[in-house]
Amino acid sequence: CSTNAFGMGVDKADIRYVIHFHQPQTAEAFMQEIGRAGRDGKPSISILLRAPGDIELQQQIIQMEYLADHEISSILSILTATEERDEKKLRELLISHGVSETQARTVIHLFLSGKTSIELMTQELSHRMELKLDKMYHLSALLEQKSCLRESLLSYFSEAYKPDHTQNQCCSRCGIDLTAYEQKGEGNKMEQFDNWRSELNRIFGLQSEGELC
Repeated sequence: CSTNAFGMGVDKADIRYVIHFHQPQTAEAFMQEIGRAGRDGKPSISILLRAPGDIELQQQIIQMEYLADHEISSILSILTATEERDEKKLRELLISHGVSETQARTVIHLFLSGKTSIELMTQELSHRMELKLDKMYHLSALLEQKSCLRESLLSYFSEAYKPDHTQNQCCSRCGIDLTAYEQKGEGNKMEQFDNWRSELNRIFGLQSEGELC
């Protein structure tokens, strides 16, 4: 169970499943995240669960990063009023003024790279938003194709796919054998849940209810 930061640096060798509950924002993010599975070379699988509202969700997330002119003006006033140029400290400063962390990171990067006017920053933010939306729609279209998913993804990155016809281990479009991923035997039975307080005491090794904050 993870956030979308899962693809950023998890290096656990024996991950068997990567399951996406929503469609990722870009093909780059998707490949980065599913690449966490099977690093030990053993069979692993990526499962993507999609629903019609996924595109609207990602679209809203992308558009939330955009800032109106009056918001940019306020942020620039804060940044120009301080001599601080450490990115972390500037980010903390903007967050304390109600700017989201994602917006703060983007604006500070632009500010420190010389885009210190409302016009330049608006142009750059608009360009970034359009680029992200294009990537999102591209991935959605790719996933809607009836052709091989693996081939389509690799083609996006200008890589060729040479299928191994001796194994039925490609994708859901071409056919895939899920036998290797099926649960064998009985799983552990969950204990009866009686009381949240006693359950927390058990989890954290507390001796009495009085020790629970």
